[in-house]
Amino acid sequence: MLVGSYLLCGEDVRGRDRAVLSVEETQSTAWDVRPGDRVALEEYLPCLREACPACRIGDYRMCPHTDLFAGKRRVGLVSADDGAGLHGGNAEYMQLSANSLVYRLPADLDADLAAWTQPFANALDWTVDAGGAKEGSTVVVIGPGYHGIAAVAAARAVGAARIVVIGVPESAGRLEIVESLGAVPVIKGRPIHSIVINLRQP
Repeated sequence: MLVGSYLLCGEDVRGRDRAVLSVEETQSTAWDVRPGDRVALEEYLPCLREACPACRIGDYRMCPHTDLFAGKRRVGLVSADDGAGLHGGNAEYMQLSANSLVYRLPADLDADLAAWTQPFANALDWTVDAGGAKEGSTVVVIGPGYHGIAAVAAARAVGAARIVVIGVPESAGRLEIVESLGAVPVIKGRPIHSIVINLRQP
């Protein structure tokens, strides 16, 4: 399989977006975790060198070593021919690289909430940092998947005045979830001009 210019030879274990991992064994003290700890994991595998401008400020996705389209490595897109081959989250066990970004989760954090760590982090980035959502904003979210639901929560957290989520008839159940969070659900198929008109109304 070709990803960017990176050829995955043989099989690979997918799973870039994982829920919560439980540490089984560790040979490193760098992450400050012990067996039994629950952790969250980023998809990026940066160089972590002091000389790297991106790594130095913690902007790991901009590290050249994580550039997917230049053929670099990310969790869930590493060939099974590499080491033990357990590099993706769609498996019972994962083997983490030394440059994995691991965060220990509070012991009292509910597991169902902990599973939303990455979607919420992405949603804050896309909705607030990149999207500019703020108090009084109108926010439109396309698709009520787990990232879309998290985007609704992020928009609410910063005080958005109106949040509209566009979905399809098959996503009616998820649209009910976003409606319970204060969003206005819109079923795809409704004329787009009517959606625009409604959004322009005070």
